[in-house]
Amino acid sequence: MGNCIIWHINYFEILVLRIIKMEHDHHLVFKNFLVKTGLKYTSQRKEIVDRVFDIHHHFEIEELITVLRNSNIKIARATVYSTIKLLMEVDLVKKIRLNNNEVVYEHVFGHEHHDHLICLDCNHVIETHDDEIEMLQDKLCSKHGFQLSSHVHTMYVKCNQLKAQGSCSIKDSRQ
Repeated sequence: MGNCIIWHINYFEILVLRIIKMEHDHHLVFKNFLVKTGLKYTSQRKEIVDRVFDIHHHFEIEELITVLRNSNIKIARATVYSTIKLLMEVDLVKKIRLNNNEVVYEHVFGHEHHDHLICLDCNHVIETHDDEIEMLQDKLCSKHGFQLSSHVHTMYVKCNQLKAQGSCSIKDSRQ
């Protein structure tokens, strides 16, 4: 029994260390990418990465700039935009185009793959995953002699609430 308790404590410590390590791996991935491309990992880029990974919803760059400024971090708008572009190049951040050509971003490092439903009426974004759709995509690629390396699956949808009730609570709350 005593050995079992020690094993559980050690296993728990290992899990905690893995979680802590995982939280900081995005910095390592970004640093390595910058080194390979001949760019520097500046304190400003680190602050941007920190804030991006602190946001746990789809965000606009202007929201990120506000978060940085509210934290008394002075970074040029151009630096934020260029850093987001670099984060997208290394697949730490993805861009999502909404119905009205607005763009939001999400950090994807350490997250399971997912697709998006975007409401054409209110631009509400819902993350979704369906194993059956994923298998169909693989099957379709195989049928044509390809192996799927990546994809973006965005479905633009119409709001049932708006159709049924004449208003959408999400759209109404944004006005």
